[in-house]
Amino acid sequence: MDYAKATDLMIEIVTRIVNVNHKRLDGASIAVITREKAGKTGGKIKMADASLVGAKMKPLLDEDYDFIITIAEDVWGKMTPEQHDALVDHELCHCIYDDEAKPSLRPHDLEEFAEIIERWGFWRKDHGEQQVQGALLSAGIKVGTLK
Repeated sequence: MDYAKATDLMIEIVTRIVNVNHKRLDGASIAVITREKAGKTGGKIKMADASLVGAKMKPLLDEDYDFIITIAEDVWGKMTPEQHDALVDHELCHCIYDDEAKPSLRPHDLEEFAEIIERWGFWRKDHGEQQVQGALLSAGIKVGTLK
Protein backbone atom coordinates (compact mmCIF):
# COMPACT_ATOMS: atom_id res chain seq x y z
CA MET A 1 0.00 0.00 0.00
CA ASP A 2 1.41 3.39 -0.98
CA TYR A 3 1.37 6.25 1.47
CA ALA A 4 1.90 9.95 0.86
CA LYS A 5 2.25 13.11 2.90
CA ALA A 6 -1.07 14.67 3.88
CA THR A 7 -2.14 17.98 2.42
CA ASP A 8 -1.69 21.17 4.37
CA LEU A 9 -5.47 21.34 4.74
CA MET A 10 -5.59 17.88 6.38
CA ILE A 11 -2.84 18.87 8.82
CA GLU A 12 -4.61 22.15 9.62
CA ILE A 13 -7.85 20.28 10.33
CA VAL A 14 -6.09 17.83 12.67
CA THR A 15 -4.43 20.70 14.53
CA ARG A 16 -7.69 22.64 14.83
CA ILE A 17 -9.71 19.64 16.00
CA VAL A 18 -7.07 18.79 18.63
CA ASN A 19 -7.23 22.38 19.91
CA VAL A 20 -11.03 22.44 20.02
CA ASN A 21 -12.08 18.92 21.08
CA HIS A 22 -9.01 17.01 22.25
CA LYS A 23 -7.02 19.17 24.68
CA ARG A 24 -5.57 15.97 26.16
CA LEU A 25 -3.57 15.64 22.92
CA ASP A 26 -2.10 19.14 23.10
CA GLY A 27 1.61 18.64 22.52
CA ALA A 28 1.15 15.16 21.06
CA SER A 29 3.22 14.36 18.02
CA ILE A 30 0.75 13.25 15.34
CA ALA A 31 1.76 12.28 11.80
CA VAL A 32 -0.90 12.74 9.13
CA ILE A 33 -0.52 10.66 5.97
CA THR A 34 -2.74 9.51 3.13
CA ARG A 35 -3.35 6.33 1.21
CA GLU A 36 -4.84 6.31 -2.26
CA LYS A 37 -7.92 4.19 -1.61
CA ALA A 38 -10.12 3.37 1.35
CA GLY A 39 -10.11 -0.17 2.61
CA LYS A 40 -13.00 -2.17 4.03
CA THR A 41 -13.43 -3.68 7.46
CA GLY A 42 -16.47 -5.74 8.34
CA GLY A 43 -18.22 -4.57 5.17
CA LYS A 44 -17.79 -0.88 6.08
CA ILE A 45 -15.56 1.56 4.24
CA LYS A 46 -12.46 2.46 6.26
CA MET A 47 -12.16 6.17 5.49
CA ALA A 48 -9.35 6.83 7.94
CA ASP A 49 -7.43 5.16 10.72
CA ALA A 50 -5.65 6.18 13.90
CA SER A 51 -2.69 4.03 14.86
CA LEU A 52 0.47 3.90 16.87
CA VAL A 53 3.77 4.11 15.03
CA GLY A 54 4.88 0.54 14.38
CA ALA A 55 8.13 -0.81 12.99
CA LYS A 56 6.64 -0.92 9.48
CA MET A 57 5.81 2.80 9.44
CA LYS A 58 8.76 4.19 11.40
CA PRO A 59 11.19 4.21 8.44
CA LEU A 60 8.67 6.16 6.32
CA LEU A 61 8.43 9.05 8.78
CA ASP A 62 10.85 11.94 9.08
CA GLU A 63 10.71 12.09 12.90
CA ASP A 64 9.33 10.26 15.92
CA TYR A 65 5.57 10.45 16.33
CA ASP A 66 3.15 9.23 18.99
CA PHE A 67 0.25 8.58 16.61
CA ILE A 68 -0.49 8.35 12.90
CA ILE A 69 -3.76 9.44 11.29
CA THR A 70 -4.10 7.85 7.84
CA ILE A 71 -6.75 9.28 5.52
CA ALA A 72 -8.07 7.65 2.33
CA GLU A 73 -7.76 10.19 -0.51
CA ASP A 74 -10.57 8.74 -2.65
CA VAL A 75 -13.15 9.16 0.12
CA TRP A 76 -11.78 12.48 1.40
CA GLY A 77 -12.24 14.04 -2.03
CA LYS A 78 -15.97 13.30 -1.93
CA MET A 79 -16.60 14.64 1.57
CA THR A 80 -17.85 18.05 2.68
CA PRO A 81 -15.71 20.24 4.96
CA GLU A 82 -17.95 19.32 7.91
CA GLN A 83 -17.47 15.61 7.15
CA HIS A 84 -13.69 16.18 7.05
CA ASP A 85 -13.88 17.62 10.56
CA ALA A 86 -16.11 14.79 11.82
CA LEU A 87 -13.82 12.12 10.36
CA VAL A 88 -10.69 13.64 11.90
CA ASP A 89 -12.49 14.14 15.22
CA HIS A 90 -13.56 10.50 15.20
CA GLU A 91 -10.01 9.27 14.63
CA LEU A 92 -8.57 11.57 17.30
CA CYS A 93 -11.02 10.09 19.83
CA HIS A 94 -8.95 6.90 19.62
CA CYS A 95 -5.64 8.58 20.50
CA ILE A 96 -4.95 8.57 24.23
CA TYR A 97 -2.10 8.31 26.70
CA ASP A 98 -2.15 5.49 29.25
CA ASP A 99 -1.45 5.88 32.97
CA GLU A 100 2.29 5.88 32.26
CA ALA A 101 1.93 8.66 29.64
CA LYS A 102 2.61 6.25 26.79
CA PRO A 103 0.65 6.58 23.53
CA SER A 104 -2.23 4.14 23.37
CA LEU A 105 -5.38 3.58 21.33
CA ARG A 106 -8.92 3.69 22.67
CA PRO A 107 -11.14 1.06 21.05
CA HIS A 108 -14.47 1.91 19.45
CA ASP A 109 -17.13 2.28 22.10
CA LEU A 110 -20.57 3.81 22.36
CA GLU A 111 -19.38 6.77 24.43
CA GLU A 112 -16.88 7.74 21.72
CA PHE A 113 -19.53 7.24 19.07
CA ALA A 114 -21.99 9.39 21.04
CA GLU A 115 -19.39 12.17 21.35
CA ILE A 116 -19.04 12.34 17.58
CA ILE A 117 -22.80 12.18 16.96
CA GLU A 118 -23.35 14.99 19.48
CA ARG A 119 -20.73 17.21 17.83
CA TRP A 120 -21.34 16.42 14.14
CA GLY A 121 -24.73 14.77 13.87
CA PHE A 122 -25.41 11.97 11.46
CA TRP A 123 -22.44 12.48 9.12
CA ARG A 124 -21.80 8.94 7.85
CA LYS A 125 -24.12 7.55 5.21
CA ASP A 126 -23.27 3.91 6.02
CA HIS A 127 -24.75 4.08 9.54
CA GLY A 128 -28.51 3.77 9.69
CA GLU A 129 -30.00 6.47 11.90
CA GLN A 130 -32.49 4.15 13.58
CA GLN A 131 -29.79 1.57 14.38
CA VAL A 132 -27.53 4.29 15.79
CA GLN A 133 -30.29 5.80 17.95
CA GLY A 134 -31.34 2.32 19.12
CA ALA A 135 -27.80 1.31 20.07
CA LEU A 136 -27.16 4.54 21.93
CA LEU A 137 -30.50 4.45 23.75
CA SER A 138 -30.04 0.80 24.74
CA ALA A 139 -26.71 1.81 26.29
CA GLY A 140 -28.42 4.63 28.17
CA ILE A 141 -26.79 7.37 26.12
CA LYS A 142 -29.01 10.26 25.07
CA VAL A 143 -28.01 12.36 22.09
CA GLY A 144 -29.71 15.24 20.37
CA THR A 145 -31.44 15.01 17.03
CA LEU A 146 -29.18 13.57 14.40
CA LYS A 147 -28.47 15.73 11.35
